[in-house]
Amino acid sequence: MDTIYRLNQGVPSASAQIPYYDPQNGQGRRAPISAIAETVGQMLTTPGAVPGASLVITSDGLPDNATGADGWMAVDPMTGAIYARANGVWALKYSGTTSPPLEVSGTPVLNAEVGVPYPGFVIQASGGKAPYTYSDPAGSLPGGLTIHPTVGLVYGTPTVGGETGLIVLIATDATGKSVLFAPFRMEIEPQGAPLEISGTPLTSATVGVPYAFDVTVIGGDQPYTRSITGQPSGMVFTVSGVSWPNPIEGAYSGITVSVIDALGAVVSLPPFTLTVSAAAGVLMLDGGTLELDGSPLYLEA
Repeated sequence: MDTIYRLNQGVPSASAQIPYYDPQNGQGRRAPISAIAETVGQMLTTPGAVPGASLVITSDGLPDNATGADGWMAVDPMTGAIYARANGVWALKYSGTTSPPLEVSGTPVLNAEVGVPYPGFVIQASGGKAPYTYSDPAGSLPGGLTIHPTVGLVYGTPTVGGETGLIVLIATDATGKSVLFAPFRMEIEPQGAPLEISGTPLTSATVGVPYAFDVTVIGGDQPYTRSITGQPSGMVFTVSGVSWPNPIEGAYSGITVSVIDALGAVVSLPPFTLTVSAAAGVLMLDGGTLELDGSPLYLEA
């Protein structure tokens, strides 16, 4: 006959070392109940269960001739099967389930920058018994970052630069079992100089004379994206500055030169107005003589 373990103190918590009596050798023993924690909870709600009744645990299954009093419940730690004894007969009440092992997965973003919102990533638990919780028990995430306790999202804005130590995150299931997310390190870039733009737009030009002025951009995060709005046709803004090879006569207002860096910061020069005038084409003299190739030209006043 298989050994039957009878609890001396009712139903313990899932992680407790439980006392039991071994009738084969007449000795008291202790054993972990973690292997059957899930089925213990199920057992107490199984039809026919008697709350407060004695609990017995079999070593490798429950044979028909196992002893026990009516009203006892039994669980097989190998399969999770639950039995109830009534009218001198053991009856299967719950066939048992085996949960897949608790696991956690995710792909951390390893690079960030001080003062810039972290793009974030999620660690996701599976197996075990839901719901899950997530934690950073050692406070290993860099300053400004945290992990959402029920979603598993790592988020925030870093406040300290440099390489981090090992970051250790934990997922825990409803039974209290925990699994370690693969430790990793992050590189936090220090906050760079602010994005700045400078330049002095020319406000006048002449038809047929190329127009240009320099624009300097410093700081921020490269690459930069340059743009110009309100400009006349043919005017461009490049790395070299603003240029217009063939100005067209007219007045152009609200011309704005801007730069956007890789992180989305935007700077602009103040909007300016450009007036393009026609080139001088007639020389007027009040009398006198003008020579052209040695020959005099006579102009009347």
